[in-house]
Amino acid sequence: MVKNSKWIHEFLRLYGELTLMRTGRRQDASAVENEVARYQSKTHICSAQLHAIEESTSWDYPNWWNKLSPSLDPPVDLPPDLATADGKQILVAQLYDRLKHIEVVSVLLRFVFPDEFGILSPPVASLLGLPYEEDHIEYYLRYVSILGDFRMHFEGLRRVADVDMALWSAAHGLPDYRALVDEMHEDAYFQKVRLTNILEGLGRHWTRGNRNRMLLATSLLKTDYVVAAALASVVCEPLVNDIADEVGVSRQPDRHGNPQTGRRVKKLSEQARIDGLSVRPKELGDLWGLRNKAVHCNPPLTQKEATEFVGKVHDLLRGVEELKAKQRSKGYHD
Repeated sequence: MVKNSKWIHEFLRLYGELTLMRTGRRQDASAVENEVARYQSKTHICSAQLHAIEESTSWDYPNWWNKLSPSLDPPVDLPPDLATADGKQILVAQLYDRLKHIEVVSVLLRFVFPDEFGILSPPVASLLGLPYEEDHIEYYLRYVSILGDFRMHFEGLRRVADVDMALWSAAHGLPDYRALVDEMHEDAYFQKVRLTNILEGLGRHWTRGNRNRMLLATSLLKTDYVVAAALASVVCEPLVNDIADEVGVSRQPDRHGNPQTGRRVKKLSEQARIDGLSVRPKELGDLWGLRNKAVHCNPPLTQKEATEFVGKVHDLLRGVEELKAKQRSKGYHD
């Protein structure tokens, strides 16, 4: 656990104030918990618990969700061990089967078991970069797991519901609490969770090909041009070797069996032209010079050079792809 977590504790403290500012009234979650606790059972979840949530005067349930408490007659039995992932999965699945609305399931569980659950909130999911799941049960379980990890990481957060309220406040903190929002975005743990989720969402439709790598490199130029250029260099070297193979420049492998690409580039730059490619041989030498700076950072690339390098590699990739397509078409017709 870490102690240096002012932003998340401040946002938890500000929950009442921010609900007042954003919804027009102070949402009193503690009062709702107390009302629901009157119907607490060790063996089941029943309609009376959800009905207490729906009819509570301490918050604005009807403004956001349908009243579905009759769907919990008869009650839903609790699994033997709710603290486990399997126990949570079983209970969420049973409730979703009855209620057919994952957000209402999350509301019910948050107030019946605040230690283990939070309300599924689209603004919070967006804040965390959580990729959407068509399977609503898996989506909510992933959301709860992330909130649970926050509770374990930050000292002083007793319940998942506390994390839920703190992150809801953080998601609604601008423009009034910009300094706290900035502190959150500078928090290394928050950055890691958010970036992991974003990249996981990207990875679902990712193919490990040069086109996607160049798309990512281009997208990263404004965020981190050094990383963008390093990624483009991964695409650059095999492209240059492909061209050298087409022209007939010997690979001259080193003692590890790898082509000495720098020597091949030098020989390519001595060519009068390269058939089928608009790039001039001398430009390949210049491109390789930028590639070396991107890889070795000695001296490092400037942002202007990185932008130029990424653009040139992108154009080279397109040119090589078009050349190979023409060669395949010619071979087919021959």
